[in-house]
Amino acid sequence: YNRMPKTDATQVVVSSATLHSPEILKLSENIAPRATWVDLKGKDAVPETVDHVFVEIDPTQRLEGYDNNLARLITTDGVHKKDSRNAGAYSENIKRYKILVLKECIDAFDMNQCLVFVRTQLDADNLENFLVKVGGGRKFQGRDRMGGKENKYSCVVLHGGRRQDERKENLAAFK
Repeated sequence: YNRMPKTDATQVVVSSATLHSPEILKLSENIAPRATWVDLKGKDAVPETVDHVFVEIDPTQRLEGYDNNLARLITTDGVHKKDSRNAGAYSENIKRYKILVLKECIDAFDMNQCLVFVRTQLDADNLENFLVKVGGGRKFQGRDRMGGKENKYSCVVLHGGRRQDERKENLAAFK
């Protein structure tokens, strides 16, 4: 942005799925102080068919109450595993808890379809690997979509590190 010529004809468009987040608001104010906002759905627009679940996770707790065999199936990026400060250990615990709590939500709400956002491509791949393991060890094949889900934890990944044709197939399977 700093290298762009600053004239009255300069137009800047900021598109974001997190349009109303404080970070995006601050960025837009820095780039375009007299911005015109175009918001097609509004801050609180959520389809009636979508339900949200919020679960508060206490990072000071150990993975007690969970099946140790299940907890062993979890892989994280390990960034905070060796961090001796409490904050690093808490972050690692939260990463591990999130995966177990997601499985609990799938079970408790008998979900047949959900969309899960994670921070990184590696987190998406690790979550897919965990769900494959708890679902019986067979990855979603997607070839015969007429049969529906292959198991309770069938999943597909849509991140940019996957081939375009795989993402297209995965999106079609999700729809």
